[in-house]
Amino acid sequence: MDIPDIQNSVTFLRIRTFFLYLMNYIGKKEVMVPKALNQWKIVPEEWAVPAAKHDSEYLFWVVNK
Repeated sequence: MDIPDIQNSVTFLRIRTFFLYLMNYIGKKEVMVPKALNQWKIVPEEWAVPAAKHDSEYLFWVVNK
């Protein structure tokens, strides 16, 4: 096994370990209340509205007219 293979397997284990910790946390909380932090935006902004319309058709099977 060369070094890149070892690095990839370690990264995979870290992601899986994080996922397991997250699932345990959610399981203990039982109720999660997500909140939008509004700390991001789409750049360039003029793409946001057409992209949201296009993506919503695929995500929600709704055609926005």
